[in-house]
Amino acid sequence: MRVGPSSTIRVKNNVYSVASRLIGEIVEVRLYADRIEVWYGQQQVQTMARLLGQGKHQINYRHLIDSLVRKPGAFEHYRYREELFPSSYFRMAYDLLVRQNPRRAAKEYLQILYLAAKETETGVNEAL
Repeated sequence: MRVGPSSTIRVKNNVYSVASRLIGEIVEVRLYADRIEVWYGQQQVQTMARLLGQGKHQINYRHLIDSLVRKPGAFEHYRYREELFPSSYFRMAYDLLVRQNPRRAAKEYLQILYLAAKETETGVNEAL
């Protein structure tokens, strides 16, 4: 299947995020009872727990952060934006940024999220 522009794939009516470098690429998805494997170029690139039921989503901000940092305007309208707040502290930080400077809030928040993805989410969470 082809990875969509939102860095997602749809498997059995559920949505999963994959690495943003795969946007537009065709990947092979192997479906098992408990997990989903994503293969690209004869190499397994991702394994994730399978969602049970339909209409659910599993979004990992680490898959999207590189593309969002390049295009911060996409953050405001991202369909699964609520999944981009790993904890309530991240959400509170974003809300504070919006109150202080709404025009720069998304860009500044994405820098915080980028730091969490590249360094340590726990460390950033404690700092917030």
